[in-house]
Amino acid sequence: MQIDLGAVAKGYIGDEIIKILKANNISSALINLGGNVQLLGTKPNGDLWNIGLKSPNSQDYIGILRLADCAIVTSGNYERYFIGEDNKRYWHILDGKTGKPADKHINSVTIVTKQGKLGDALSTALFVMGVDEAINYWKQNKDENDAFEMILITDDKKIYITENLVDSFTLQDKYKDYHMVVVTL
Repeated sequence: MQIDLGAVAKGYIGDEIIKILKANNISSALINLGGNVQLLGTKPNGDLWNIGLKSPNSQDYIGILRLADCAIVTSGNYERYFIGEDNKRYWHILDGKTGKPADKHINSVTIVTKQGKLGDALSTALFVMGVDEAINYWKQNKDENDAFEMILITDDKKIYITENLVDSFTLQDKYKDYHMVVVTL
């Protein structure tokens, strides 16, 4: 048996790096920990950072988020997986109820929040929950101190995006066949 803290370790490390940078009077930084990006302030010229969201089905970006001063964390079924003898793909995000890869027809979950460790935990948990439960969870926790925004990309080419991220997200032209669904309260 092995314990893997990957579900929250990168978020925690990103939060600690941001604390160190702030303590040293650094006001502009982009930290990329692979699936976890943490932004301190804006770019040095004052512009928002452009963060690409990887397409679950190819090596390019499905869209671009323009943000500042936040953590952006993505969990998906397309990075760490293997193909079984049955030619089925098995990914690393497991459903605790079944012990099998979580298969709720979500390809990726991106969380935007102030704390990387919260984004890390939520991206994995909401992936396991599935679309309906994830949306309900967002609605129930919208006004909490640790509020978050999310983007869910499903295997039927839908992108569920919370209302406060819509203006910050640009879908790449080659993915116009995806249907955007704005999640509101």
